[in-house]
Amino acid sequence: MSELIIKDAYKAFGGLVVIDHLNIHIPQGCLLTLLGPSGCGKSTLLRCIAGLETLDRGQILLDGADITRKPPQKRNIAMVFQHYALFPNMTVAQNIEFGLKIKKMPSEVRAAKVQKVLELVELQAFAAQKPASLSGGQKQRVALARGLVMEPKLLLLDEPLSALDARIRKNLRSQICDIQKELNLTTVFVTHDQEEALAMSDQVVLLNSGRIEQHCSPETLYNSPANEFTAGFIGNYNMGALPSLKHPDRNASLVVRPEAIQIHPSQGDIAAVIQTRTLLGSIVRYRVATDIGDTLHVDVLNYGPASSLPEGSAVYLTVPPAEVIALQKSAAV
Repeated sequence: MSELIIKDAYKAFGGLVVIDHLNIHIPQGCLLTLLGPSGCGKSTLLRCIAGLETLDRGQILLDGADITRKPPQKRNIAMVFQHYALFPNMTVAQNIEFGLKIKKMPSEVRAAKVQKVLELVELQAFAAQKPASLSGGQKQRVALARGLVMEPKLLLLDEPLSALDARIRKNLRSQICDIQKELNLTTVFVTHDQEEALAMSDQVVLLNSGRIEQHCSPETLYNSPANEFTAGFIGNYNMGALPSLKHPDRNASLVVRPEAIQIHPSQGDIAAVIQTRTLLGSIVRYRVATDIGDTLHVDVLNYGPASSLPEGSAVYLTVPPAEVIALQKSAAV
């Protein structure tokens, strides 16, 4: 398995710059997520790594070799797309075996490799079935197995879970992480889903208009956003003027996570009124208006109906000073 280095990568379509001089180092065995809003350049960068697009300037180095101008079939990279692109007339095993046949590997070698990867993605019982009989999650595992059977140096995942329902997505993302770690396979994952990025990644690169806003661990990204864009994109940070929050730097933009705010029915530092209450499963999210003009979101664990505070309730808030983050204000977010 290999490290990936992207040096001064630049790509434009006409007058639109979609990758703006990016520099990224992905260590061997790392699962790095390219995260960002639609149009930020993440899928274009992935396609450039795969060889499906060509950089205008810059280099892509895989295990020390310059692959910037190599055709896709010469890169030893596997790519899994959002749409499975399976051959409907072939069985699961035949779909997985297809790339090995193109390479003219002996039949006994192909059979052993297909069996091994079927076990890895837990599809042994479905080897003789056609794609039409499979669920969405099973089809995506076939697509993953088809890439893994080629023993690539690098695995690219282009929003492979976005077409699946929530329960299957969570199960499959755990399975992908387990397989990636078992194989120690360097992986680049593209998503616009913040929860997926935080749950799956060793590192996250947050992109905005072709540029890197922050490159760090998921924990750092969530707990220590570098700027207003990051705080606005990750989680549900309270942002804005926030006059009720105390901080020595009043020229900075103050943000605070909704779960960091404590809400009390009878005493606290900031008087407020609950405007709305939203049930989010294990979390209850309150939108509250403070007596000096802030509107804040407060997240608390759901302990059942007895602990719920109704809309219109007068409450008090406490915000620990250490939880208030001061960011330099952006010219444009």
